[in-house]
Amino acid sequence: MGVGSPLRKDDGFGPLVVSELKRLGFNKYPLLDAGTTPENYTGKIIALNPELLLIVDAADFGAKPGEAALFEPDQLLLKGFSTHDLSLKTFAAYLKEPLPQLRIVVLGVQPLAVDFGEGLSLPVKKTLDQVVGELLEV
Repeated sequence: MGVGSPLRKDDGFGPLVVSELKRLGFNKYPLLDAGTTPENYTGKIIALNPELLLIVDAADFGAKPGEAALFEPDQLLLKGFSTHDLSLKTFAAYLKEPLPQLRIVVLGVQPLAVDFGEGLSLPVKKTLDQVVGELLEV
């Protein structure tokens, strides 16, 4: 599931990963572009009843722009990690109620810029290409 806004530069990382995977014909697993409202996809996720949910998002975790890392929901701060209204930690906790077996992992990429505008910065674009390549190999 990609989370973010393509209208805020690097914040579009998550939806652009999903878009690129779809463009390349990836269909091994369901792909969701949740935009800036992942909470609107809880019903669909519950219906899919997955074992694993990978959330891809631009996230400020104090790294160099373009650096990516995996996080468990419990490692996420309530505020400040993501650029979205509902924290991913709260979102994950909500999903765990109906899906206690669900493992949720967040792939965060450190943005360079999240001001208004389109297009990814060069370091985040390189990470997008790498992430898409690795997911295609899954």
